[in-house]
Amino acid sequence: MHVVYLTPSMTRRSVIRANQVAWLRRLTEQPAVEKVTLMVGEADPADVPPGVRVVPCDRDSVRSLLGAVVDAVRHRREPVDMYVGAQCAARDLAVLVVLRLIRPAPVFVWKAHPALSRWFVLLGRVGTTRIMTATKSSLPASLRGKVDVIGHGIEIAEPGADVIRDRDLVIFGRMSRIKRIEESLDAIGASVARADWPRTVDLIGPIDDERRSALERHITTTGLDGRVVIRGPVDHREVGSTLRRYRF
Repeated sequence: MHVVYLTPSMTRRSVIRANQVAWLRRLTEQPAVEKVTLMVGEADPADVPPGVRVVPCDRDSVRSLLGAVVDAVRHRREPVDMYVGAQCAARDLAVLVVLRLIRPAPVFVWKAHPALSRWFVLLGRVGTTRIMTATKSSLPASLRGKVDVIGHGIEIAEPGADVIRDRDLVIFGRMSRIKRIEESLDAIGASVARADWPRTVDLIGPIDDERRSALERHITTTGLDGRVVIRGPVDHREVGSTLRRYRF
């Protein structure tokens, strides 16, 4: 199976980098997948698994987008079995639709955002096979007929008697504004004021410097200094052992 995987960015500045690196690695590990072509605006070479062919595809550069299409034309005799788009914008989706015309194959897109452009909605309706998300309400109603809900399942073994749950609460995931982290911190602040709980809160997930500064200011504003710690991302292989430390 040949999979073409398109994602906007995999640099260390990108808030979606950790997810994309993990997904790409898992994709290459699947027995049925023989070949992966990565179309990406920018990626750190160390994050690209061996054998993956990288095609530059910068959504903010018309020349780059046209180059990605030209590359598909050059390799049109190589069949594609599946296109996958992760957190695409309308321009990314337009590229996938064009590639599908050159080398026909199903187009699957992962997206979670309630405010989408009219172009994205149109291309999503006519140009994709299915759209996947973790929560159906995170996409406009006009797209929901094409949506499959796939929960963020994480395999965690049953904790043994030696497991020590030494932390109270964890918020786990991308620390982007759309995740409503500030609202969660407000609720935690109210709980602390009323019941002096939780005593420890960890924020674990991808975060850039600008977002970290904003959350640090909010933590101070809500009086949670000393209780809330921004820990950043963890390797996907350590998720299970990390979560077992928390009571909630």
